[in-house]
Amino acid sequence: MKEKNEATEGTKATGVKAVEVERLVSWVPNNSQYCSGKSAMLGKWVVGEIYWDGTVSKGSDLNQKAKCFLPGIKNDLGNFKTEDEAKKTIIFAIGYWLDKAGTFNN
Repeated sequence: MKEKNEATEGTKATGVKAVEVERLVSWVPNNSQYCSGKSAMLGKWVVGEIYWDGTVSKGSDLNQKAKCFLPGIKNDLGNFKTEDEAKKTIIFAIGYWLDKAGTFNN
């Protein structure tokens, strides 16, 4: 029996719609000495980031790393093929966190 993965189901598992979260989140380029990618900003707070992961195996195409900095959500959200997949996962994590925090009243 195949188990459901909440991350791949979108925000159907939460009461918050992905469109609402995407409106709240802005993506800012993050260029530092050792890393370049994009930071997910919720207001003035960095709540996640995506970047190219140079530590993956040579034959792997899962080179985009997604991280989340919200309390109660695990930091490492995994590696993905494209930047868009990583962004969708971070958007889902933010939506899940906002729903559980009770910030959206449906």
